[in-house]
Amino acid sequence: ELSICDSVGSLGRIRGLLNLAVMVGALSLSKPLRPYYHQVHLQNRWNAARHGLEGKFIDRGRSLSLGQKLLEVVSEFGKRFGSLKEGARLLERLTTEPLPAQVQLSSYKRSGSLKSAVKVSLLEG
Repeated sequence: ELSICDSVGSLGRIRGLLNLAVMVGALSLSKPLRPYYHQVHLQNRWNAARHGLEGKFIDRGRSLSLGQKLLEVVSEFGKRFGSLKEGARLLERLTTEPLPAQVQLSSYKRSGSLKSAVKVSLLEG
């Protein structure tokens, strides 16, 4: 199942998320799940929802951000299935740019105006 929020503001981000779904699906077919996977998945999902790409990702005792893990998935996809396709490169770029919510918050903090934050989000799409 792929659940995606309904407020993705740009076609590029939607394409990146769809490419991620394909990559994760392809990789999951080739890797068995660990026995404790369900609890770890629930915690990682909560961390992602709460903290975005900066959220902590639980992975075999390593300390990673969700963004770092996402880049690992994209890299592993490229290694297993040939060179990085356009979608993987797009996803890699999207994980290194500020998220739209971060841009909106920065705009609001700079100007103190909600109009400014809304304008930034309209221009992003």
